[in-house]
Amino acid sequence: MKLTPSKSFPVVEPGQQGIATDGKHVYVQCTTVLLKYDLKGKLLAKSDKRRWHHGGIAHHEGRIYAAVSQCAKTKTRNHWVGVYDPRDLEQLAMHDVGDRFEICAGGIACHDGRFYVAESYYDNDHDDYLVVFDDKFKAIRPHRIAFKCPYGIQGLDYLPALGKFMVNSHGREYYLIDPSFDVGTLQLGRAPFALQDVAYLEGSTVLLNDRAGKRVVFARIDEIGDDGR
Repeated sequence: MKLTPSKSFPVVEPGQQGIATDGKHVYVQCTTVLLKYDLKGKLLAKSDKRRWHHGGIAHHEGRIYAAVSQCAKTKTRNHWVGVYDPRDLEQLAMHDVGDRFEICAGGIACHDGRFYVAESYYDNDHDDYLVVFDDKFKAIRPHRIAFKCPYGIQGLDYLPALGKFMVNSHGREYYLIDPSFDVGTLQLGRAPFALQDVAYLEGSTVLLNDRAGKRVVFARIDEIGDDGR
């Protein structure tokens, strides 16, 4: 598996968390502030400061969805999925998912009309965990993956070109995995910089939040054989 970065553009706010795209714009969540850019990196809109920690984000059918949490080390029931208008970045709704998470609802993706919300942690001792919800945010099923991302899952998105989810945490390591989340389908990869969230753009191109570099990176991801080709 190979990840090849190409162009990038800078982000004006610190603390990059989530990233999403509608194919024409790039949305960057910076903990409590949501930003909207065009694909060339021109800043188009900036939200007011939000309450609570906002992590991963996803775009689906004209809305931005954010994983929102109190993110408390000692466990909390304060976890939501926030819904935002991509035109002006105003909040439209908050869905309570607090009975499904303990530490931090950190990542979110949408695939086939369902939402996948993943948990982040303050340690490296938990198996990766996510919950599948319907479009009303009624839980369908949990998945616990026999793999430990450092600090749990922060970023994930479904890549149609590969038929798999890309999953990552706060480091350079990431993996591809089938929608079944069977650990036997997991393929490991390593990026040239620490990852934060991922958003599918087109073909094999993804958008990545390079938090340390304070930029959005366009990259191509390809599956390769055991012989490296």
